[in-house]
Amino acid sequence: MGLFRRKKQAAPEEAAAAQLPEPPVTVLLHMNGDAESVGVLLSALPEYSEIALSGGNAAALSPPEGKNLTFAGETGARGRYIVYADGDEKFEKEGAEALFGFLSSAEEDVVFFSEKGKVQSDPLAAVIGGQRPLPARCAVQRALAQSAEGVGEKYAQTFLPLLFAKSAAAVSYSLSLQAPKKEADADEALALVKLFNGIKPLLPAERYAFAFRYICGEFARIYAEACISGESASLRAADDALKAENMALWVALADRSSFGFVKALRKNGYALPLHLKALLKAKHIFGK
Repeated sequence: MGLFRRKKQAAPEEAAAAQLPEPPVTVLLHMNGDAESVGVLLSALPEYSEIALSGGNAAALSPPEGKNLTFAGETGARGRYIVYADGDEKFEKEGAEALFGFLSSAEEDVVFFSEKGKVQSDPLAAVIGGQRPLPARCAVQRALAQSAEGVGEKYAQTFLPLLFAKSAAAVSYSLSLQAPKKEADADEALALVKLFNGIKPLLPAERYAFAFRYICGEFARIYAEACISGESASLRAADDALKAENMALWVALADRSSFGFVKALRKNGYALPLHLKALLKAKHIFGK
């Protein structure tokens, strides 16, 4: 006697989503401010784009009349490219339209946008090789964006996708008049170290070196800011946690830090001499 298994029926909303064309772009939009502030962004999106919403005011958002847009949760993103945005940004219509138009026909794994000055022909190689900093912002092919789930927003947007990307383009188009600047804290950096420990066997030598160098730089920045603020206890806790997670990074951080300040920290009970603190403060204010 044959066994028959009934095919599971998709939920109505899942079936409807499956019938829609693949969105050219999914915007992961965090909403804290007024929903009206994102009207420019929504009007600039191509037809059949998708918005994945989070934040307290997400329920208040609705698409412009006559525009075919879909809404989804962050984990259900279906767009070819993922773009991160914040509801507090002052979106720029012409720049956003130009960026989304470019993404509609792009093929690269990542697209650096809001680029200033001369746009490089091979921006990915320049970042990996240390000839330029990470992009301020980038759009990421969906498969690469999904690999970054559970990691801090800064790292998910502009660092982790580069570890496995094979191609990149760079454009000057800006999504907004002023990009949000969100620095990661010690907890997010430590979470990144844990992820790095898991994926480092998969990384080619140049990507491993890039990741190692970048993570060292992040901890140097976090330690310097904590020193300037006089947060000795949190510094000690972060340093102990880094040592437990990755001894090689812990050693390299001391060797590579500006003015040897991390060595001095560890030697002096996580309190810097005044002259080193003054040097760090000047570097923090005026840059390199």
